[in-house]
Amino acid sequence: MNKSKQFEREGLEFLNKGNDQKALECFGKAVSLDHLNYQALRNLLLTAHRLGLTPDATIVIRDLIQEYPSDAHMLTIAREYTDLVQGKAMAMAPLTTIFPSKDRPMQAPHGYSNFKKLLELMPFDNPYDNFNFNAVPQDISGGGGDRVFDKYLEEIDVHLIVEVGSWKGASAVYFGSHLKERNIDGVVICIDTWLGTINNMIEYNDPIWGLRKYYVNGYPRLYTQFLANVSHRGLQNYIVPFPNTSSIGAKWLKHHSILADFIYIDGSHEEEDVYKDVLDYWPIVRPKGFLTGDDWHSGGEGIKNAVTRFVKEHNLHLDIAGTKWIIRKA
Repeated sequence: MNKSKQFEREGLEFLNKGNDQKALECFGKAVSLDHLNYQALRNLLLTAHRLGLTPDATIVIRDLIQEYPSDAHMLTIAREYTDLVQGKAMAMAPLTTIFPSKDRPMQAPHGYSNFKKLLELMPFDNPYDNFNFNAVPQDISGGGGDRVFDKYLEEIDVHLIVEVGSWKGASAVYFGSHLKERNIDGVVICIDTWLGTINNMIEYNDPIWGLRKYYVNGYPRLYTQFLANVSHRGLQNYIVPFPNTSSIGAKWLKHHSILADFIYIDGSHEEEDVYKDVLDYWPIVRPKGFLTGDDWHSGGEGIKNAVTRFVKEHNLHLDIAGTKWIIRKA
């Protein structure tokens, strides 16, 4: 067995153990030794994409198809990769428009430049680096985005979505997927303590909303589940977690003079908590943007009372669509 194949085999062994980082290193060595080791190349691109290293993988395949422009297998892999990252419509475009030549500037893949800009403001490094999400099974039950928001998101040039209250990431995945599927260079900031609400703690054995199964040594590990769910969906370049309270999240956004196109509030359902979130985040919505939330019919009177009170005080129009409430800024 040649050295390239040996590294490929080691990479597959690491994949089976759930160690994507080590697998990526092995596949990289295999491809560097033999550019035409097609299986190692496929695994390299897929693993890099799962780890949120899409820009690096894009450069690899770009350089290889320019070195082997007539290699049918290489071109097939390039199209498969494009299909994975940017959708089938983009995969049908000429490869020269997807992967520019080395002497032409290459634009960052969608969902990457805004992600990087936002991450530079954070007091932490990329939260997905060296995170082995394969060790955490996907569990995205509870909550979730609603396609009712599609028409509102498409009415505006959306690039920044702020979510207040994320739980395990179902709605974050909806928003991130909306950006990715449409090739939008946008980002979702998810603000949550990942400690749960009073209801999560009282009904701790609830199969969907209970916290008990997430406690380790007396502390919930819900944040780890959130990261895993985002990673399983390949949205690491679109979703930035902000582990803190909604109040501090709003202050941080104001400090950096950041305005959001779309804000979704789904944290505590206690009336005063909801009212404070709406009050804090309304100034952060850009003109023509939306402030929205969930559980209008199922969240008790707290949500209705808080939102109705705010709308009346500010003479605003309120839309109700299913369980969602929507306020548009003039």
